[in-house]
Amino acid sequence: MFTSTLSQTLRFTLVAAILAVITPGALAQSDTGPARECIDRVTAIADRTVQANRQTATRTVAAIEELDANGAENRQIVGTGRMGKAAIERHSHASIARIHRVVSECVRMLRDNDAPPEAIAAVIRAGERATGQIVTSARHAKSRIGRAVAAAIE
Repeated sequence: MFTSTLSQTLRFTLVAAILAVITPGALAQSDTGPARECIDRVTAIADRTVQANRQTATRTVAAIEELDANGAENRQIVGTGRMGKAAIERHSHASIARIHRVVSECVRMLRDNDAPPEAIAAVIRAGERATGQIVTSARHAKSRIGRAVAAAIE
């Protein structure tokens, strides 16, 4: 009887030890699931916008170079550059506004569901990083266009 009780106690202790190790990680993952989804949404918006800014700059620079090669007037070249820069600005501003909406909605949802403060902070940081990436990509893309315009009208 004593051996079976000891054996049973050991089994319960072993199961309890395993659960103690496994459960916090599983709980942490389930707590951060909604935060991770929010972070993924914000990151996807930034990634798409950075790519769109690059593509817009590439297309605009190609158009400027073609205009220059065909002897277009400076006003056409400058106008094309302005249109490309304006498209980058519009898309970047719209994406940043979308990120702000997603972060606000997520923070509200996480707070309503008593998410850990670390999860909320992670979503806010992701929004700040994503916004910074968009601002940087827009600046670089517009700079590329500006250099192309300057080279074409020299």
